[in-house]
Amino acid sequence: MIKQLITDLSHDNITLSQALTRSKIIAYKLKNNTFRNWIKKETDGYDFDDPMLPSYRKIFSEMYLIAKFSGGEETKFPFNPPENSSKEVLDTIKFHQIREPIQIVELQINNEDEPKNGRIKLPMGMLEMAKSTLPKPILMQIQMVGGVIDTLEREVHSVNLHNVINQTKNILLDTLLELETQFPDLENDYEMNEENEKKANNIITTNIYGNNTPVNIATGDNVNQNNELKIETVDFEKLKSLKIEDSEIQELKEIIASSNGDKKTFASKAIGWLGKVTTSLTARGLYDNIPQIAEYIQSLC
Repeated sequence: MIKQLITDLSHDNITLSQALTRSKIIAYKLKNNTFRNWIKKETDGYDFDDPMLPSYRKIFSEMYLIAKFSGGEETKFPFNPPENSSKEVLDTIKFHQIREPIQIVELQINNEDEPKNGRIKLPMGMLEMAKSTLPKPILMQIQMVGGVIDTLEREVHSVNLHNVINQTKNILLDTLLELETQFPDLENDYEMNEENEKKANNIITTNIYGNNTPVNIATGDNVNQNNELKIETVDFEKLKSLKIEDSEIQELKEIIASSNGDKKTFASKAIGWLGKVTTSLTARGLYDNIPQIAEYIQSLC
């Protein structure tokens, strides 16, 4: 069963949603709740406030206030939250969370003729909050010429949806390959004992959540996290390989230095930097690099 699933998934014989559904059988055979919960959330969708939402489902996407004028003319104003905003608020404003079931994400991709930007209209409450941050002179100028700000939206490029599919597929495939290697008798004579349970759990949690496993946090265990950011811990070569220009790299170094190791301060400044880099990459047609850069910067915050 697991060998055939690996073959079907790696050769694109089945959809990712079908592969996840078939993986439920393996998760239940292993009696591993982490695997079962991850599969359930990927197939059913994530709750709005789910603290376990994976980083690959969070994509950088700025919000814009839209001022409309007679004749159909529009002007966009980027929504810049106050620098003293909490990390949670900054994440909500600057990052779009893709919470839909994987099947819905697949359908959205399959229905497109070519990569394109989608526009998401945000609720009225957020619109009013964003409008309150605009300088009064700008609001008065808009009103004097008969303009009105009635829309708050963000853009999401379909390349980000492809990234969700690819990341999820690779996580599932890596997990299945390691399980098949570690437990060649999984389908027949697999014995659930303490040693096997630990081995399976280590494979699953590492592949899904990385070394900094949030499972302990979810179960209430104490976890010491390092909240200090140091310039020597940033992989600038990785960023250069993703076609970020030297001047942008230097600007990021200056942001890190001025943040004095505080991740919250860094996050508020790095979001603006990420916006400029995204614009630069888009102008050069380097869409595929954007999700990787955004994910790496978010991992530093």
